[in-house]
Amino acid sequence: MATLIYNKATKQIPKDAHIIIIGAMKCGTTALYNALIQHPRICACMLKEPEFFSERQSHGINARINAEQWGTSLDYSDLWRFRPGKHKFAIEASTGYTKYPFEPHTALNIKNYGLDPHFIYLVRDPYARIESQYNFMMPYPYFNPGEPITAMTCVALSNYFLQLEPYRKLFGTGKLTIIEFDDWVSDYRSVISLIFNRLGIDDFGIDPALVNKNETRFTRVEVGINTSRITRALLPSGKLRFKIGRALRQFSKPADRRRLDEQERAVIHDLLENDMKEFGRVYGFPVGKWGF
Repeated sequence: MATLIYNKATKQIPKDAHIIIIGAMKCGTTALYNALIQHPRICACMLKEPEFFSERQSHGINARINAEQWGTSLDYSDLWRFRPGKHKFAIEASTGYTKYPFEPHTALNIKNYGLDPHFIYLVRDPYARIESQYNFMMPYPYFNPGEPITAMTCVALSNYFLQLEPYRKLFGTGKLTIIEFDDWVSDYRSVISLIFNRLGIDDFGIDPALVNKNETRFTRVEVGINTSRITRALLPSGKLRFKIGRALRQFSKPADRRRLDEQERAVIHDLLENDMKEFGRVYGFPVGKWGF
């Protein structure tokens, strides 16, 4: 069971002092988190992705596999070494909070917990984000090679209006800051300054060496061993396939990236069109650049 970081009775984190990065997978959440935690007024979470309010994320602290380590009486504030005289905000970045409909209750769980956080939501060209997510998932045990790239497991996470709607209804648009991935890549300093201004804290010089903006790349052997019908038949354990792939990656070249073809792009466009237009209308976001 985890040891409590401090006496909650005297050092509780204010309910409105939380920053939650809720960008979808493969939108730069890790890079943004690593940049923001450099500010001396922002306290980093013990786990970047605690998934405290998620219900189905296997890597979260509430998952059965982690329950014994963290204990069942864990308070959300226990995840930070928050010092009131030093810190103004406590930050985390759980991508599971915007995986609706697979995680349908996260916004409500946050509200019911009594928090009133600042939410930073990262978005990206929906087609590029889907490609990136699909390529990222391919070596992992949960990846299903028989599921098309146009399945809702990928497409739903690019439905930005769908993902934000529970937060907008419960917390209001004033608590939401939307950041575009392309802006982050092209001029991350301006993005950081914008966020600090929204939070009401002084700007701070971020060390670019600590901000990794490169996407994760896997090797041919890592992808092949998990997607081949032969290896999946011979090695039914996904975890074992993953471990073998990791062990052999040094002997393999980078895997070819899966790209959407025109037919797949058309299918995704039809699935997202109505909600993407709503996203543009409600948040004033220029979705036309993505073809909507």
